[in-house]
Amino acid sequence: MVNRFVVCCLVLLLANEAKPESIYLQPDASSYCPIPKDVLEEKNANPGADFWDKCVKSRQEDEEKIKQSVAIVKEHLQNQTKVVSKIQQNYKQVSQILPTKNILTELDASRRVVAELRSQVLVAAIEADRIQDAFKQYMILGAWSNWKSIVDRIFENPRRKWRHIENLLGFIRILPSRQERTEYYRYLKPKMVPKKDYESYVGLMFAIDARNVVYAPDGKTALNQTDEQDLYKTMLDASTRYFRRAVLTGINRVYLRRLDQNHPDLFDTIFESLFNPSDSELNTLHPWRMTELPCLLYRPMTKARVFQALIDMLAKRFKWPKKNEYYAPMMAGFLEVCLTELQKHKDTNAMVDGLKKSFEKFGKDKNYNVLLKKIGKNVHSYAG
Repeated sequence: MVNRFVVCCLVLLLANEAKPESIYLQPDASSYCPIPKDVLEEKNANPGADFWDKCVKSRQEDEEKIKQSVAIVKEHLQNQTKVVSKIQQNYKQVSQILPTKNILTELDASRRVVAELRSQVLVAAIEADRIQDAFKQYMILGAWSNWKSIVDRIFENPRRKWRHIENLLGFIRILPSRQERTEYYRYLKPKMVPKKDYESYVGLMFAIDARNVVYAPDGKTALNQTDEQDLYKTMLDASTRYFRRAVLTGINRVYLRRLDQNHPDLFDTIFESLFNPSDSELNTLHPWRMTELPCLLYRPMTKARVFQALIDMLAKRFKWPKKNEYYAPMMAGFLEVCLTELQKHKDTNAMVDGLKKSFEKFGKDKNYNVLLKKIGKNVHSYAG
């Protein structure tokens, strides 16, 4: 359509500039007359006395028709050239206005403003956990070409909290391309270092999400060993150490409860590692806070599992009697406090007898009832 318009304009301009006689297109006189078919085929040797008169008359009629047609075309073209002249004048006026008003510059500026507003809406939607809205803006903007700015904006927010990073991870999780998600994780990890965001549940969430892009679908074959170490193992180890420290010392154990409450799948992922501390980590143990931890957790099943894990850890790691002489009675006292809640639920009530029997691991004549008598239940009642 554009090409047709341009060609039409050029024809009209040429017609406007052309001289009238050149537009007239008057043909040269022709002396040609067609010979009748029967004469050509030698069926008739005489074409007739009026042959030449008819020929001349027919030619004159054709010439007159051509002149009339050309006159009509000429008149039409002249009318169109008048219209084109007005268009030319209007175009000249507009072309004179454009440089002074900087319309194109203003249009570009307006586009940038709209793009910036959409970017702000995108980031705000991520921070508010409106992931589907954020993804729509992402597609409208074509933001994959400037995706780093999304991460930068979230981390530059002075009011940034862990939930903002959590929501960003949720946004990355829905991106369809494995390579795209991998690039996000590579760029995001260094951002989490300055304030040790990796020592939290978002660090653990990062590691679990990154595992899906680090390993092949079989879950075992690393696609990139550097990514495996940096994005998965390092982040998993850092977050696990953080929560293991909460188990042993009670420091920030409120986040351990929140992990159990809000992200039970993540809690269960690292559960076994929480009770396998190194010797140096075990030296930081705060016995009172550690033994009261199970009662403070959220899920009844978690309480029962942690009691069992702590009993097994103490019996395995502290072989000498004097050490567990203090810890075992404390564990028995806190279990007694939690029994009421554990017995309310069918699955945990079924574990109670096994938990009590586990205290026999501390040595002969150190069953649950014997150990419980050493420390009164009332001392621990606040833990309930």
